[in-house]
Amino acid sequence: MSELADGQPLILRDLTTGDEVTLEGAALPLRNVAAGAKLRHSTTWYPGATAASVQVLGVEEEPITFEGDWRDTLLGLEDGAAALVAAVRSLFLAQHKVEIAWGTLLVRRGMISRFTPTFQGQAVIGWSLEFMPTQTDEPETVVATVFPATPETAVAWWEVVDAILAGLTLGAAIATRHEALF
Repeated sequence: MSELADGQPLILRDLTTGDEVTLEGAALPLRNVAAGAKLRHSTTWYPGATAASVQVLGVEEEPITFEGDWRDTLLGLEDGAAALVAAVRSLFLAQHKVEIAWGTLLVRRGMISRFTPTFQGQAVIGWSLEFMPTQTDEPETVVATVFPATPETAVAWWEVVDAILAGLTLGAAIATRHEALF
């Protein structure tokens, strides 16, 4: 049995037209689908610093590859494998944004970047689909934070600002006194 996400169907839905392809039962992809992500960031090592300054720029989802075999005998439909190839190929050729939903475990929006059917016959078709996520199910707001951001560095920063302001005030007082003397 190739069922993933405890028997939930894998739904591919075109967000422009609303067209849907539902893969369930024997039509589901094989197990071990990787849905990774990596942190986008900018790291700077300042001269003399013992720790890097890191600015977090958000998360980048990695491509998700689904693979499987569609067999008419397992699907219980004559020309079922060919019909699934035609339906998925239609979504791919439309070049629209697609949402994949596999229960609540995996929900992503993006594009089908590659679809490769491998014909072993009309009734047995292997397939591979690469999905390129462009949006996750997470909130879209990204707040950039400078690291290390600790209470100690925040206090030190305000002390610097206070010293600068005190220096400006002292400088203005000296300039005023200097003008009064001459």
